[in-house]
Amino acid sequence: MRAINRFDRTPAAGPDGLYSSILQTLLKYSEGEDPIYNPSVELTKFIQNFLDGKLPPDAAAHLSGAQITARRKPDESIRPIACGTAYRRLASRLAMQSISSDSELHSYLEPHQISVGSAGGLEAGIHAPRHTIGSSQEYVLLSIDFSNACNRCSRQASSTLVKYIHPPLARYIHYTYVTPALLHTRQQSFLSQEGTQQGDSLGMLLFSSVAQPLVLYIQATFRPLLNLRMPDDGNVVALIDVAQKIYKYIKSEGPPQDLHMKVTKTKVWWPTTSSDLLQKFDCNVLCNRDETAAEGITLLGAAFGCPSHIRSHFSKFRFEN
Repeated sequence: MRAINRFDRTPAAGPDGLYSSILQTLLKYSEGEDPIYNPSVELTKFIQNFLDGKLPPDAAAHLSGAQITARRKPDESIRPIACGTAYRRLASRLAMQSISSDSELHSYLEPHQISVGSAGGLEAGIHAPRHTIGSSQEYVLLSIDFSNACNRCSRQASSTLVKYIHPPLARYIHYTYVTPALLHTRQQSFLSQEGTQQGDSLGMLLFSSVAQPLVLYIQATFRPLLNLRMPDDGNVVALIDVAQKIYKYIKSEGPPQDLHMKVTKTKVWWPTTSSDLLQKFDCNVLCNRDETAAEGITLLGAAFGCPSHIRSHFSKFRFEN
């Protein structure tokens, strides 16, 4: 009941047509009316069976399905927004609550993964590079972006890793992800067989579990000064030569692990310019190709750099909104 009451009453309904507000109203006004049939008890049993993967296999494609809406990104590409069933959203929220106190899971992901169960993770992803890079010309910030990362994430790989790092979730992940789910548009329906579902509370955990082996290998092999990762964004602070090796490694070894670097959004930035750096990275990823670009970079949606760059960023943000 507490989990349902925490739901926002405004989200659109999924393919089942059930709004979270309907469940809230049903449970609120039926509490204690019928001593034989209690909707709260029956819903609890249903969600528990859902989490345990004990519901009929034929229902998996429908319960794990979603209504798809295509939204256009600023770069003119398409972002698919999935609105899942109310039952799945409730089950996933309860599943996330169960892992919030899992010390073994946190010890596996932290301190490099700061997107799952880490309070203040976004702030850490912004401020840690700012304090680490300083003003030394020897260190650079490598901001990595993966192309369509969550939609390309291997479900089989994430299911296997979740079974290892948090076994109680394994059956639910297998039921909702390993079994293909039905996605619905206005014109047609089709099966979803890869990637995490946009809006799923467990999406960050699944992608982070797939990316973690790569993150750990980079830390153990190249020893960067800072190595932080949000879901599809990574920030590395390292010596110039080390950052170059990390960049080349991810670019070549990421795709076999379904991690495809998006070069147009991956950037290298450093506080001061140096002509030697131009020969160490692809020209497309260099921010400091002229004196103006050396002023700063946008990191996880926040301005990073000198005061003039930060003022320019906020002026643009206020104008657009």
